Amino acid sequence: ANRSEGFSVIRACGGITTQRGASIVRYTTGSSRGRCETICSADYGLKSSCNKMSFIMTSPFAAISGDQIENLADNSPDGKTPEDDLVLEGFTSESDSIYEIEDLDTLSALEKYCRSDMPTQRLVYAAGIGAAVSTLDPSAVSGSVVALLHELLGDVYADIRLTALQQTVAVARRLRSAGMTFQTDVEHLWDLVQPLLLDADTDVQESAASVLAELSHLVAWGNQVAASQKLVWAVQRCQRVPPEAMAEGATAALRLITEVVAPREGSPLHFSSIQDFAITTFKDLATCDKSAEVRQGAALLLPQFVRHMPPAVRATFLPGILKSLAQDSHWNVRAEVPQLLVNILSITQQQQQQHSSTTAMPHVPTGVPDHSLAPSSSSSSSSRGSQALAVAVSLQQAGMLPSALSQQLQQQWAGTAG
Repeated sequence: ANRSEGFSVIRACGGITTQRGASIVRYTTGSSRGRCETICSADYGLKSSCNKMSFIMTSPFAAISGDQIENLADNSPDGKTPEDDLVLEGFTSESDSIYEIEDLDTLSALEKYCRSDMPTQRLVYAAGIGAAVSTLDPSAVSGSVVALLHELLGDVYADIRLTALQQTVAVARRLRSAGMTFQTDVEHLWDLVQPLLLDADTDVQESAASVLAELSHLVAWGNQVAASQKLVWAVQRCQRVPPEAMAEGATAALRLITEVVAPREGSPLHFSSIQDFAITTFKDLATCDKSAEVRQGAALLLPQFVRHMPPAVRATFLPGILKSLAQDSHWNVRAEVPQLLVNILSITQQQQQQHSSTTAMPHVPTGVPDHSLAPSSSSSSSSRGSQALAVAVSLQQAGMLPSALSQQLQQQWAGTAG
């Protein structure tokens, strides 16, 4: 950034706090570029240069890069409640004192700055909650920190909601470390995160599915019935939305189901315990006739969903859903199937190797790479067609693809292979 742009960023971020030793420092910015550089050179957490703007804002427990701060400054509140602009009023009238010292303990610092009027301070201190809770007694986490998360998860800025969301699992694990004492608080955290599945921000939506899956397993550790009921309730809520939000809700339900079926060590919420509900939900959404976007999302998530299925269940589940996706009326759904088959075959082979199965699985034919869950866009249409032809034959030989469907797929992609 040039001088004027760099200075405007420093001005907008004036007043951020950091810590050196046991004390918390609050920066104040002066009216000259030289003074800002003097403050920066003190190495209290804010760094800049004349030719290139590069700064990091820190709390006692976390650091936020300049790019994240600039993103927050560029974004407006998403309309939940009004909030003042980032730029500080009257910053040029600050006193000559470069910083002021406050002796605050961990919890007091979090409570003060997570409730700051400055979005930048809320962002930086919210990012440190996950690390800070390890130093706090679970009883303090149960009261003050859960209350802070409640406020931050409803912040008007999506970046702050996302940052708070990313701390939630660490807070729940700290509560869980006390055994059943704070089971109610763990369930309350689940309830706080669940509405974010339908947040206005896409990044928050995606993160919420992952976090809610983790919280479901932590709830199940103390109450498996409650965890199962909450999961069903969340999926149903995502599906009971106004028509204009149908695709968004269905996609959120798909993400949650896909995330939660992955096993967690020590959790009683394993695939077999929610098998019927998970499979029925995924199949219904993958064949949703109201939105090709939802069906395409199901195709992209299918390899991850079937990864943790018992082989016998997978062999029963896959043929029908593969046929439906391969015959979809929209090209963008059909286009995902070749890479989908490659990924499924790769998963099956890896699992059979891990379990030293006595039933040999045909190797991926020459020219078909052993992909992880790579996006289909990374391959050309011709390459994916060739791969799909070979994989369809392999899956048919392995008994996972009916011969009629295999032949149909081979005919369908014969024109794109070469």
